[in-house]
Amino acid sequence: MNSNKKILIIAPYKFGELVDCVYWKHHLEACKYEVYYFGYSSTATNNIDFFGIKHTKHKSINLFRFYIQLFNLIKTNDFSDIIFCYWEFCFILPLYFPKLNIVLDVRTSSVSKSRIKRIFFNFRIWFSSLFFNKISVVSSGVGNLLRLNHFSILSLGAIFSPSYEPLKGDFNLLYVGILDGRNIEETIIGYKFFLTKSGINNSKFNIVGGGSEMYIKRLENLIKKNHLSDHVYLRGYVAHSDLFEFLKISHVGVSFIPITSYYNFQPSTKNYEYLLAGLPVIATKTYENSKLISKKNGILIDDNAVSFSSGVYEVFKNYSCFDRAEIIKSAEKFNWFYIIHNQLIPLLS
Repeated sequence: MNSNKKILIIAPYKFGELVDCVYWKHHLEACKYEVYYFGYSSTATNNIDFFGIKHTKHKSINLFRFYIQLFNLIKTNDFSDIIFCYWEFCFILPLYFPKLNIVLDVRTSSVSKSRIKRIFFNFRIWFSSLFFNKISVVSSGVGNLLRLNHFSILSLGAIFSPSYEPLKGDFNLLYVGILDGRNIEETIIGYKFFLTKSGINNSKFNIVGGGSEMYIKRLENLIKKNHLSDHVYLRGYVAHSDLFEFLKISHVGVSFIPITSYYNFQPSTKNYEYLLAGLPVIATKTYENSKLISKKNGILIDDNAVSFSSGVYEVFKNYSCFDRAEIIKSAEKFNWFYIIHNQLIPLLS
């Protein structure tokens, strides 16, 4: 046990909802650090590794209880380092504990469609950052977009998936991520175009992720209208630990992110999950996707049905040209072991 490092990770989520925190904790503990997590929980939690408060429907009460319990926790423990995933009023922590080594971590800028909401949310992050000596962001694009004075990169990541070969003769697509606001209907329509053009019957498109009831109903109607019930499957939310069951039967990963100013610099965890499983990726031409995806590991497309269809057909036609080992190698710096040892631990030192 490293007696010099007692680390507290703070995030306004239940443990496991932000998978980054899970892997930070796991890998830091493997390096003999003491690591504790503070966040929300479905029931009051207070054990050796986790501290949390019950989440209620009242936002103001949640915030008040969150910080009261957090302050008590810090005052009664000798933490050497704190990683605080951005939350409202987080700037009060370095004001109250100026001698502590506190890292403000920013996982995302605002991706709201409302320009006013984006400006307000991003301003709050910028303002909070003024009170922290150390700031980590997922990409330099996000840091520059938020106009942060200084920052270090703490990337999104994934784990290496076990080696496997999907069934030959099939051609299965996998989308993993949030559904709302991603224009998933464009991929479904584009997939229909692909099936018609290729003539393939042994193909499935698994869509994994949650969304609003209204949007899911809209997608279900679209699937039914286009007679795709035997090909397109809305799988709903799937626990991260169960994702491999879909990766191992897939031939290609789909990273369909609208090409907008607010998504442009936001990396996608799904890209690293696909690539570290050896899957070529069909990705829209956002700035971050364009930095990662090349002819060796996938194809870049526009964010519309026709371009998606063309991209899928291109990968299908040239699938044998992709080298799984090369695909995995292209994303090796985004595995959690590398991120913890080369980004997070230096940030805490």
